[in-house]
Amino acid sequence: SWRVPLLYVRLPNTLTTSLTVQNLSGATLQAGDIELACIKNPAASGSDFTIVSSTPVLNKSSYTFNTFTDTTNFPTPNWYGSCKVTSLSGQDIAVLVQDRYTKNAEQSMYNAVPGNLTSTNVSVPLVAKRLANGFANTVTIQNLATTTATLTITYIPTGGGTNIVRTGVTIPAGASIIRNFRLTTTEAPDMPDGWVGSMVVESDTPIAAFVQNTYLTAYGDRLMAYLGFNH
Repeated sequence: SWRVPLLYVRLPNTLTTSLTVQNLSGATLQAGDIELACIKNPAASGSDFTIVSSTPVLNKSSYTFNTFTDTTNFPTPNWYGSCKVTSLSGQDIAVLVQDRYTKNAEQSMYNAVPGNLTSTNVSVPLVAKRLANGFANTVTIQNLATTTATLTITYIPTGGGTNIVRTGVTIPAGASIIRNFRLTTTEAPDMPDGWVGSMVVESDTPIAAFVQNTYLTAYGDRLMAYLGFNH
């Protein structure tokens, strides 16, 4: 299985997600074998859902879940949350995540998180909150366990200063939380606009982090993505 920390379904800003699942089993996967099970963010529209692949997938070929064009399986705009992709017959698969704005050319891609990851600590080397040049990023933390995760999040400022520590942060089983440093209110008042540093997350369950680097202005590439570093 693989985990997708944040899947978008046709947000008002036109951000949406496609998942490409490659069959590496050595045989054909039958229709219905690839399952996509998703848990919505509390602030999103709609509800949790589970869907499966509708056609057979030949060995080495791929199947796509496209939240932009498939309005039957993804009927609710402004849905976002975390997902799990599984071969129900236990076969080998790989998952690529693509996020894109349909209104412009901005897009990003990253590998999904391996479902067997056991690390309970993850680091994000760069956190930037509303810099003067428009740069800011967003960090999503996904709980990979079947029980609630309790986190300690530590922000370390570049160049020294006082760390910002958040304890007792919880994430429901399989779900994710978002820390959006594009917003003035995120971790305020301890973290003002212009803050730059790093982030370490410690959990009592396995976790993963997904980072999006963006520009609030029209300067440069406005959507870049990567996974955090588990250790």
